[in-house]
Amino acid sequence: KHELGVIKRWASSNDEVYNAYDKYTAYETTHFVVSLLDKGLKDYITNSGGAEAWVLNLKGADKYGEKLRGVPSTPVKFGGVELGKMRALVYSNQARLAFIEVTEAGHSLVAYKPREVQQGFLAYLSGDLWKSG
Repeated sequence: KHELGVIKRWASSNDEVYNAYDKYTAYETTHFVVSLLDKGLKDYITNSGGAEAWVLNLKGADKYGEKLRGVPSTPVKFGGVELGKMRALVYSNQARLAFIEVTEAGHSLVAYKPREVQQGFLAYLSGDLWKSG
């Protein structure tokens, strides 16, 4: 807790958070995400197993997936520890899209790489994620 700067009690699962996000786990979001990218807005976060294939085939005002597919995966590290492999791109309309394959973390990312996930999320929020590759 001290090293991460966390003051609340940590729990591996939280029903309130799960229920809040669960309603977003199984619906078609392609149009929604393409619309965000077409408008030059920031990307969408997902933990879906088929997300990479989906992301790498996104089409809209630009060929988002095709262009991201052309970006080599590079290690992304936080605190000297690798979070995973990342493809990230800023498009001509300033839309940002990144895909990170988190490595060596199993099914529960926050249990195995809590610091790296936290730092990766903060980098996403600040825009620094696109400078990390």
